[in-house]
Amino acid sequence: MQKLFILSICSFIASNLLAQSVLITPSKMESKQNSPGDNLILQGTNAPNIFAKRHNGTLTLPTAVLSGDNIFILQGAGYNGTTFTQAKGAIRFEATQNWTTTQNGTRMVFLTTENGSTVQTARMTINHDGNVGVGTEIPQANFEVAGNAGMGVRTYGAGNTYNSHIYGSHAGGTESAPTASTNDQILARFEGLGHNGSYFEEGARMEIRSKETWASAENGAEINFYTTPINNDIPLKRMTIAENGNIGINTSTPTYPLEVLATTDDGIAVKRFGDAPAFFGVSAGGNINTPGPSLNGHILARFGARGYDGNNFTNAKARIEMRTTADWSPTSTGAAIDFITTTAAGTTPLVNMTLSGPGNLGVGRLPTLSYRLEVEGNAYKTVGGGNWDSPSDRRLKKDITYLNSQEILQKVLQLKGANYRWIDEKKGKDLQFGFIAQELREVFPTKVQQHADGYLSATYGDFDPMLVESIKALKALIDEQREMIAEQRVEIDQLKTVVSAKNDVSNQSSRTKE
Repeated sequence: MQKLFILSICSFIASNLLAQSVLITPSKMESKQNSPGDNLILQGTNAPNIFAKRHNGTLTLPTAVLSGDNIFILQGAGYNGTTFTQAKGAIRFEATQNWTTTQNGTRMVFLTTENGSTVQTARMTINHDGNVGVGTEIPQANFEVAGNAGMGVRTYGAGNTYNSHIYGSHAGGTESAPTASTNDQILARFEGLGHNGSYFEEGARMEIRSKETWASAENGAEINFYTTPINNDIPLKRMTIAENGNIGINTSTPTYPLEVLATTDDGIAVKRFGDAPAFFGVSAGGNINTPGPSLNGHILARFGARGYDGNNFTNAKARIEMRTTADWSPTSTGAAIDFITTTAAGTTPLVNMTLSGPGNLGVGRLPTLSYRLEVEGNAYKTVGGGNWDSPSDRRLKKDITYLNSQEILQKVLQLKGANYRWIDEKKGKDLQFGFIAQELREVFPTKVQQHADGYLSATYGDFDPMLVESIKALKALIDEQREMIAEQRVEIDQLKTVVSAKNDVSNQSSRTKE
């Protein structure tokens, strides 16, 4: 009898649906079918729909729907080998408030059953305010995902046509009449929230903001990163990637590719454990797509210090520059380090010390010669602070021969000391004492060097042993002359005695004659 009733109802629906709606109010209906096919077909000249109406009370005396009431459930069950199960997948329409003529809040809940389980679980919710929750029935944002698996976007296919991305879009105006995004509008925000024991609260976020009023070819934007200090609940802007690509740490207006506003003495640190950390610059000729060799004189890296002069930040007034000393190739990568400073009364930075490629150090000049240390101008050593030492141990030397004091004296006597002033006043303006290298070379040719630029230099320090031997030769001559003078004094004294005796005899003879 029940089957006949169901078939009659279905026939009635099929024959009348084209012209009118059908209201069915049974407490329970079943339709059983042994062969595959359509169980229920809705057809009409207007869009067919299934319209469920829920009320409380009775059919003749209905009362209002209450918050939490299921308005309509579309669900599916299956046969488990023994019996038909309860619903294991469903779409549930629920009231979210007590209904009146002006309040009809609803939500939709989508339920599924996990493999290996028999418990139906809510998987997705579209809340009364339009918020969509996956894994949560109380989404607090327009789209909220809850669960340990997180959220992912996966695509397949070759080329960049297929890409996984999550994005936010912002416009002025309305959805039906959008207008251009204006300057400093938040285009998208990605936040991390934590629970403080009472509610979820923001801890960190990343924001994308417009930096101009947008047009078809004007889409300037920056990215800001916020974190929250310990024992605080206000996120602070920590890093900005500006619209021109500059990165600012603790500053939102970086004027350089990387700008750090230090709030403590710590500054920038590079840590590494087990080996030395590295902090370096990389430079090449050409461009980023086709780099070329670094050419001679190219600055490879620069580390400088700027200050504020009362009006603006200056350029670097003290800096260290690493530069090439030749055109680079796989077998030639010469480089030098320049140390640049500015005098107290000046504004122009000058190279005041250079460490050359071979390791020679020039103070006040470029080390163009073959010496480990070259100094332009005077050098000073703290009074009583010690001596300039050099190796002198006999065990380190061979082919030792001693100078002939007399020969050295004759050479030293040929030297001509001179006063002079430097033509290049950078070398000094004071009156100088020294030798002329061309004259010195005539006497001691091995103590004068001619450099690649044609100029001569002398090794003044090597004259110390020559002066010592010259003094010894003079001392020997003095000693010899002293001996000679002593002998002559004896002879003179003897002659004086003889003359005196003769004079005495002569005087006595004269007195006798008188």
